[in-house]
Amino acid sequence: MAKIPKAEGAILHGFSRENGVDVREKSTLDAVFLDVFKKNGRFDFIINFAGLLNIKLLKEKTDAEIFDSKNCISLSQAFA
Repeated sequence: MAKIPKAEGAILHGFSRENGVDVREKSTLDAVFLDVFKKNGRFDFIINFAGLLNIKLLKEKTDAEIFDSKNCISLSQAFA
């Protein structure tokens, strides 16, 4: 996903639990966004690929599992 923007000179930042960022925590997002803004002076895009990993066939999932997997976070909270 990042190869094309990087090839065009974009500055990308990726965050996940693997590098200590729990996107469900508003205070964590506040700190991450502030750090990126201090380094770059702006945001051009924020792309959210966060989701819950619940590997099952769709026909085996409950309605709640389907809903949770696509609505697990709202980045609008980060700007509140």
